[in-house]
Amino acid sequence: MNSLALQQSGDTIFHMNIRVTDNGTPPLSGEATITLRLNTSVIYNPPVISYQEFSVPENSTNGTFIGSLTATDNVSGRMLVFHIEQGNLMNAVGLDTLNGSLSIANSSVFNYEKRNELLLLVRVCPEAACFVNSDTAWVRIRISDVNDPPVVHDTLLIIPENLPLNSAAGMIPWYDEDTGQSHGFTFVSGNLSIGFSIHSTGSVYVSHPEKLNFERQNIFSGTVQITDNGSPTPLLTASITILLTM
Repeated sequence: MNSLALQQSGDTIFHMNIRVTDNGTPPLSGEATITLRLNTSVIYNPPVISYQEFSVPENSTNGTFIGSLTATDNVSGRMLVFHIEQGNLMNAVGLDTLNGSLSIANSSVFNYEKRNELLLLVRVCPEAACFVNSDTAWVRIRISDVNDPPVVHDTLLIIPENLPLNSAAGMIPWYDEDTGQSHGFTFVSGNLSIGFSIHSTGSVYVSHPEKLNFERQNIFSGTVQITDNGSPTPLLTASITILLTM
């Protein structure tokens, strides 16, 4: 049989004359003609998928829609399926194999400060003959940056009474994943401001030393608010307690 004939597109018809002989005495035989119709379009016409790009904001939640893969097929009526072959870090991306829909499956991976893209190798193929008749392409998912809110923690500070003006009372623990931003701290409730102020670094210092008298008042408490200069501007708060000792 000519193997090149099997690579033609469309239906190919082969006619074969078959003779069967037995081993009896005398040997008898019979003949028949077999017609073979080979639909080479199903085997040698894979669907086609090309490079695609999508974008999704960082910190998006699980289930967030990323986009839908597209492929072309010159064989009508075939059901195509999609698979992720490489690059799916920590199962970050979910794929509906039947419609090519991509979504977030592991939101922790989508952090711009750790990585700004994922590169997936995807395969498309007919459902009936996937790895015989398939095509692959790279798919890039860009992770866009958003303003991450700073994180600030409740704090207890213990200091001696009668500290002089501008003495450091302590530091409020905080951090921000977004580098290069400026921050502001404000006392928004309580009695902290009658004895203390706070720098833009989160450092609490004595602004009214005459108020730091253990016998008159030994506890200062309230809420501090932290903001950054990103957009949108977040408003985060934490509780602060300052205890005076003799």
